[in-house]
Amino acid sequence: MGSLASRARRYAAFCALTFAVTAAASDVTSAQQAAGSQPAPAQFGGSYSALDVRRKQLVDNWVARFATATKQKQEPGPFYDEQMALSSKTTFDAITYALERTILTDASGQRIGDALDFIGQIETVRGQVVNASGDHQFRMYVLLKEDTIDRLNRSREFKRDADNTVYHHGYPINYRQLGGAPSIQVSIALDGRRADIDVDYRSSSFPVALFNGHLTASNSDVRAGNNYDRHTGRWTGFENWWRQFFGVGVNAFPRFYNLYDFSRGLYGRGRSVHSLWFGILAELGIPAFLLFVLMLVLAVGACGSVARQSHRGELPREFYSFAVALQTGFGALIVGGTFLAFQYTEILWHFVGLSMALRAVAMETAAAAVPCQVDAHSAEISSGFQPARAASGT
Repeated sequence: MGSLASRARRYAAFCALTFAVTAAASDVTSAQQAAGSQPAPAQFGGSYSALDVRRKQLVDNWVARFATATKQKQEPGPFYDEQMALSSKTTFDAITYALERTILTDASGQRIGDALDFIGQIETVRGQVVNASGDHQFRMYVLLKEDTIDRLNRSREFKRDADNTVYHHGYPINYRQLGGAPSIQVSIALDGRRADIDVDYRSSSFPVALFNGHLTASNSDVRAGNNYDRHTGRWTGFENWWRQFFGVGVNAFPRFYNLYDFSRGLYGRGRSVHSLWFGILAELGIPAFLLFVLMLVLAVGACGSVARQSHRGELPREFYSFAVALQTGFGALIVGGTFLAFQYTEILWHFVGLSMALRAVAMETAAAAVPCQVDAHSAEISSGFQPARAASGT
C-alpha cells in the first residue's frame, strides 16, 4: 500500500508539472507577443510586424490617408493591431496573401507580375458586417492601377466572366481566377479603377452556387468551415494565426479582448473574462483546459473515496471531515469559477494539493491500521457533496 501512496505523490507532481509546463508555454507565447502594456499581436501572423514589405506599404498608405482625412495622428502598426476588427484583419490577410501568390503570365508564358500588383491603394476593408448581404462582407475595396484591366485581359490566370447584375452593385465588370474554387474575384467599376476584391471558397457555377453556400457571407470568410483548408490547398503557406491551440497566454485575455470584440467597444475595452473555465480555455488553450478538468475530477474523486472509506470504518472519523470539507470547497470553486476568473489564485492549487495529500495519507493509514469501529448511534453528518450515514457496528 505504501507503493500506492508513492504513486499518488508522483501523479500529483506529474499533474502539477504538466499544467505548469502548458501554462509556461502559453506564457512564453504571450511574452513574445506583448510589448509593455500594449495589446499583444498573434503569434503566427495577424500583426502588422508579420506583414511583408509590400503589404505593409499598402497599410501605411491607407493609414496615412485616413489620418489626413480625420486630422488625427495614426501610426500604421497600432492602427492595424489594435483598431482593426479581427474579421477585417483576416480578410485583408487572406486576400492579399492570395493575390501576392497568384503569378500572372501572358499568352507566351512570360511572367507579368503577380495579382497584388493590381492594387494602387486600399479604400477600405470590410470584414463581418451585421445584417449586411454576403456581397458586402469579407472583401477589400481598392483603387486599381491604370493598367490593371489590360493586364487582366493579357493574363492566362484570369478570365472575363459575365457582368455582375444582381450582386456587387456598382462593380459590374467581372474577372474571375481560373482553376476552380477557391478563386479570386475582381469586380471593377465602370471607371476601370475602383474595384471590389474577394476570395470565393465555393463554386460560382449555376446551379451549384444555389446550394453550396456561395451566396452566403461565409463564402468569403477564411475562418468559416473548411475555408482555411481550401485556402492553403491553393495558396500554400498561409498561417492560421487566429486559432491558437495553446491559447493567447497567461493573463492575456484583456489584451486580446479588443481584437475579438465585434461590438467595437460598445461594452468597454480590455474586459475580464469573468469565468475560470473560459479563462483557462482562452489563455492556456485546449490541452490545459482538459488537464485542469481532469485534475478537478480526480481531486474530488479522491476526496469522495476517502470519505467512503472513513464511512465504512476503514479510516479514522477525522478523515471523513477533511474529505467533505475539501469537497465543499471544490463545490464553491465550481460554482464561483463560473462567474469569476480565479484560475491563478493560490488557494485553488492548495486545495488540489491537499486532496491528493489526503488520499496518499489515507492509503498509508488504511494499510497500517485496523479498521475503525463506527458507533451505530452516532449523529448523522450531512454534506451537500457526501452525505454521511451511520454504519452498523459489530
